[in-house]
Amino acid sequence: MLLGLQHVAVVVSSLVVPMLVARAAGAPAGVVEAMIAWTLIAGAFGTLLQALRRGPVGSGWLLPTFCSGTYLPASLAAAQAGGLPLVWGMTLAAGAIELALSRVLHRLRAFLPPALSGLTVLLIAIEIG
Repeated sequence: MLLGLQHVAVVVSSLVVPMLVARAAGAPAGVVEAMIAWTLIAGAFGTLLQALRRGPVGSGWLLPTFCSGTYLPASLAAAQAGGLPLVWGMTLAAGAIELALSRVLHRLRAFLPPALSGLTVLLIAIEIG
């Protein structure tokens, strides 16, 4: 029960990300509400896919999908430059690249030491901060 509450807290607190992006694009209140609703639906679908264990899809673990602040600065810049269509296009492109890299990431581990991964996480945290 406590783990479920923790998952809900993480997911709900991350809903500020789509709200900030929609507001940066100048979207009306109805669009912001719809975007948050669709974010929750997509997150539920992503969580179900992650919980599956069929072939290359899913890990078999119940891992909640939530909005990460990793793409927030780029999404805010895209929302101001080209509105929500540009944000959606960039998100789809980033997802396709991540999907392609996930198939070959194990071969790249020799070139990605833990120090580099830690530095990447630190720089993302500094940028978001």
